[in-house]
Amino acid sequence: MKKFALLTALLLCLSIGASAQYQKLTLNLKPGGHWQTSRNFTRVGNFVGAFDSNTDVEVYVLDTYNFAAWSRGESFSSVYSSGRTSKGNFDVRLGKGIWYFVVSNKFSYISSKTVGIAYSAHY
Repeated sequence: MKKFALLTALLLCLSIGASAQYQKLTLNLKPGGHWQTSRNFTRVGNFVGAFDSNTDVEVYVLDTYNFAAWSRGESFSSVYSSGRTSKGNFDVRLGKGIWYFVVSNKFSYISSKTVGIAYSAHY
């Protein structure tokens, strides 16, 4: 969690002076569950963030079409996929449109997860 605190501080510094929407949350994901949020990018920008979990999760950044496919359990593509891991960070360049940030525990039907996340959109 110490690395997560450092990444959070870095994200905060990056968001100062830029058109940014900085968020920091602690999530409690149930077995088989997920958390999602979406952002409407009115112009090209970067979506940066970090996450730190007590055990493996999957993190994605998806466009609207692929978010719908992922939600239905179909094949999908993502601009960012963490794989199954307990921590990571990302910095992805996104075009105009609605983009989804997903933290998933869908693959685990037994254990809950606690995940710290911090993210920001920069234009």
